[in-house]
Amino acid sequence: MRSGPRSYVGIGSDYLAMGKTEQARATFAKLQTVARNTGERRLSRFWTAAAYVHDGATDKAIDELKAGYALAEAEHDAGTMSGDLVQMGDVLREAGRLDEALAKYGEAVKVVDASQVPEEFKTATRRNHVFEQARVAVERKDLTTAKAKAAEYEKLVAPRHAPFEIRQQHELAGLVALAEKRFAAALTELGQANQRDPRVLQLLAVAAEGVGDSARAATVATKAAHFNEISFNFAYVKNKARRVPGTGLNERF
Repeated sequence: MRSGPRSYVGIGSDYLAMGKTEQARATFAKLQTVARNTGERRLSRFWTAAAYVHDGATDKAIDELKAGYALAEAEHDAGTMSGDLVQMGDVLREAGRLDEALAKYGEAVKVVDASQVPEEFKTATRRNHVFEQARVAVERKDLTTAKAKAAEYEKLVAPRHAPFEIRQQHELAGLVALAEKRFAAALTELGQANQRDPRVLQLLAVAAEGVGDSARAATVATKAAHFNEISFNFAYVKNKARRVPGTGLNERF
């Protein structure tokens, strides 16, 4: 019996967890051959991009995401195109290519604004843009901008009470606190962020080490390094999280 398309994602992700990125890409390529629709063809591109991020091959990852974008563009799917641009921005930001990341985040807003998607989707995209701008500002160590954007984002999401956005708001507050070496505050904020995001877990490990809780830092870092869910974000933190607490987890901040 032929494997279902989604099974290839699971098998490929298992290879990624084992560090076997070539085998993962071969598996995702098989998904391309059995894909029954655009969504499944995009899955192949998306996860191949993740495999390249695991290898630190940023440009190849971007090329795969662009290929997925082209599939959405052919169907005039502005919402999906916007999501692809945000994903490209994340890959670029994690690679330290911050100007390029900001450009992609900006493109994501423009694509949606020029489309016929509902106004609610447009305003949500604009809110998320503030979140992304704040994250880039933290990477630049521009804490004045980061704090201003974090405050703006908190104000924007407060009336909605959307759990996803509230978790992102706490993530931003935690990022700013880490950048300012306020580790106890960071631990509190990140504890209210998305615990199913390995990036958040890695940051929690940094915060725990910062307050001197090496045992918790080691536990959380291990959980991030061996994240047991299918997640593109795992590619960003796999190697970082495997660094042993007490030997420089905090140096990024």
